[in-house]
Amino acid sequence: MVPKEGFDLRVHQLLNQTIAFAALLEPDGTVKDVSDNALSAAGLSLEDVHGSPFWEGYWFAYDAALQERLRLAIQAASAGATSRFDYAARIVDDGRLHIDFQIAPIRDADGKIVELLASGFDVTEREQSKARLELALRDADHRIKNIFTTVRAMARMTKHFAPPETAFDEFLARFEALVAAHRVLSSTSHSGYTTFRELADAILKPYVQDAAADRCTIIGGDRMLVRDKAKLLALCLHELATNAAKYGALSAVGGKITLSLSDPDVDGSIAFIWEENFDTPVPSPTKIGFGTKFLEMSLHDIFDDPPKLERGSRKLTLTASGRPTDLYENLNDFHPPRPQPAHPRHRG
Repeated sequence: MVPKEGFDLRVHQLLNQTIAFAALLEPDGTVKDVSDNALSAAGLSLEDVHGSPFWEGYWFAYDAALQERLRLAIQAASAGATSRFDYAARIVDDGRLHIDFQIAPIRDADGKIVELLASGFDVTEREQSKARLELALRDADHRIKNIFTTVRAMARMTKHFAPPETAFDEFLARFEALVAAHRVLSSTSHSGYTTFRELADAILKPYVQDAAADRCTIIGGDRMLVRDKAKLLALCLHELATNAAKYGALSAVGGKITLSLSDPDVDGSIAFIWEENFDTPVPSPTKIGFGTKFLEMSLHDIFDDPPKLERGSRKLTLTASGRPTDLYENLNDFHPPRPQPAHPRHRG
């Protein structure tokens, strides 16, 4: 059913031939006709809106400020001005469409304004893309700031703890570990996330090649680590591997390393363990260096509890555990968790 009074079938057909939502109004904003696509989007018939003020329509009635803006735009159009702006139109089930809206006067042969044409395009996808881009830019800004903060902290601590003759080389080595972590986080199919095994494999690669490949075992599941904490954990692994290469199981001392990161248990507890078993006795260090301080602070930050270090002449064990809420990806959960066997870093 369509209203008989004042209804022009030809005009209605013209409105329906446009790809836009369209409405024909009296100069005072009273609805004369509305395109079928605009009506069906709101679950309306023409009888529901014909003869009513356009700004009181279902599309706008959820927002008094929007109704007033439309009323003023209609008032301006009746005086000869064209207005254009975006708004969110209400549709069926109280949904929303982002509309690029315009209202313009229609004049007769004598230049008199006789009608107003309201039209709008659905730009919801454009707005969603814009929102995603803005989110990505904010995320990138956050990540860049975190990288700068990490690099600055590494530089300051290296300067404080390292001998001047080796400070620059030590800083570069730590920087390369950060680069390796970034590379593995960016190159996986789930950009921004990685598993513990993938991360540890990338960081330890320079230390356990060729003959040393069977001296290191990595244990971890398929759960994804979140970017920021993964980078911090990568720097911890670098410090541990560097120490092992200088003084421990990866040095001339000989031995084996086992490192693991557990999945959360029923209480949400997660444990990281680095264990070195030495082939020959290793004396205890005589001073605390950068690596020890960095590990203490960083593992405390990751797990919300200080790590525990046990040293012996034949064995070193570092354990960090706690209930961190931002170490693993909460949705996890790109892969279903399943038990993973211990395996050497290289299979041979």
